[in-house]
Amino acid sequence: MSLIDRYITRLILWPLGVTVSISIMLLLLDNMLRLFRYAISLGGPLRVIWEMLASLLPEYLSLGLTIGIFLSISLAFRRFALQNELDMVTNSGISERRLLKMPYLIAAIICVINFALVGFIEPRGERAFQLLYRDLAAGILGFTINAGEFTRVGENFIMRVEDIRNGPNDLRGIFFSRTDPKGETWVGTSPRGRIILDDLQKIPILRLSHGMLFRSGTLKTNPATLKFDNLDVDIKMKKTGQLLAPHVKMTSYTLPELWSISHDPETSTALRQSAIAKFYRRLVQAIFCLFLPPIAMLFAIPPKRISTPYGIIVALVLVIAFMKFADTAEFMAASGRTTALLAQSIPLSVLGMLSLWSYYQLTQQRGLIVGSIDRFVTTTIDAATSLAQWVRNSLLSLFYATRSR
Repeated sequence: MSLIDRYITRLILWPLGVTVSISIMLLLLDNMLRLFRYAISLGGPLRVIWEMLASLLPEYLSLGLTIGIFLSISLAFRRFALQNELDMVTNSGISERRLLKMPYLIAAIICVINFALVGFIEPRGERAFQLLYRDLAAGILGFTINAGEFTRVGENFIMRVEDIRNGPNDLRGIFFSRTDPKGETWVGTSPRGRIILDDLQKIPILRLSHGMLFRSGTLKTNPATLKFDNLDVDIKMKKTGQLLAPHVKMTSYTLPELWSISHDPETSTALRQSAIAKFYRRLVQAIFCLFLPPIAMLFAIPPKRISTPYGIIVALVLVIAFMKFADTAEFMAASGRTTALLAQSIPLSVLGMLSLWSYYQLTQQRGLIVGSIDRFVTTTIDAATSLAQWVRNSLLSLFYATRSR
């Protein structure tokens, strides 16, 4: 590796690490508060929140790498140009295309990492997130209790709660009915109680206080009514966790699984369309980084005596727009309006043409694009400022004229 390659690599890797780290932290913080509130309201353990956030890391890392490689290349060559180092390097005989060697190599490495993330690691993380979210919604006991509703819990056990103050730890206005193996039905009421988990048998226990219990009779026993101060009622579950398997989304399948679903004749047409749409969308997301280096370099190099970052901002908006365009194409393919291959080929082809055009412009009219963007933005800002000033003066004139009367 030559000296110039090492220098460019160092300029790219530092902002890449910072950008990816900030992106992941912002995305995690966006969900952290919401998940914490949800866990506290349900009385679930906070440990589940950290596991859920960890399962989201592959998805956020993939997004951070895509945006990070673009911003890092842009910032590196912008610094290269503003310090006049780019002119010295090009005047020594090294072309702008040669300078793209290391950006392309780093982009290719990130492309491989992204392929592993979106193709295999992210789906497993999404599946783990769905399972954890289901467990959190069900609580640590394996079932969900809603206030004012009859809930069938375990084997032959029905209960109703008037109010829930602190998840399963504070239940008010409890009614339950349970049928034992002998055929006797036990019906109980209590003004207050809570559900705990037995440490030894690992089964939920309904702990009641100051209530009444009624036992229906059988051929061998008579009905009975009794009052109690404290009563523990064990809830026998059919299995560990009574909930059914959660609905698995397309985001939870790996690339081989999506390909198998899309070519399975026993699968419904809608499911096959969704699977093949998600399959091609992930492929596009994986190779997306390979098109970014020329675009990032072209829109980052300003002309002489111009240091505004408008070019990077415009290019970043274009990149995000292409990502949203690919998401829209996936939705159209999943709904059956077009084929998945054609839907993803359109945004990828447009991005490829923009990348080739940027690659050509680097040696022909370097800085012209950023200069045109800067003039357009400056003219627009000046026009908006003049319009705001004119409106302000007109309103003041109208105000003073009205006041003088």
